[in-house]
Amino acid sequence: MRLPRIIQTLHRWWRGDRIRVSPTDGAILRLASKSVIAIRGEIFEVIGKRVVALAAGSAIVYDCVSVGSSCQVRVAVGSPRGLTLIDANGEGPLAEDDLATFPARG
Repeated sequence: MRLPRIIQTLHRWWRGDRIRVSPTDGAILRLASKSVIAIRGEIFEVIGKRVVALAAGSAIVYDCVSVGSSCQVRVAVGSPRGLTLIDANGEGPLAEDDLATFPARG
């Protein structure tokens, strides 16, 4: 009699609350190590990902490297979502149009 239990579990999952985000937000939040991102035309590889606590809530920070530089991209989770670029020049806002994502293969 496992089938009714499986159906019940699937029903709860289907009816339950799930986080819903736009496809663009989903692509940014799903980045993993070895993913490639282009920031203002410069190509970087994501080498790390971590969650940090901010005063306004949580954020995901991606550590990125390119041939000649490194940076961090901070994605504030919540509404409104904010992108911040942290590099050798300091910290500043990053527009969605300045960022292109290419997920890791495999």
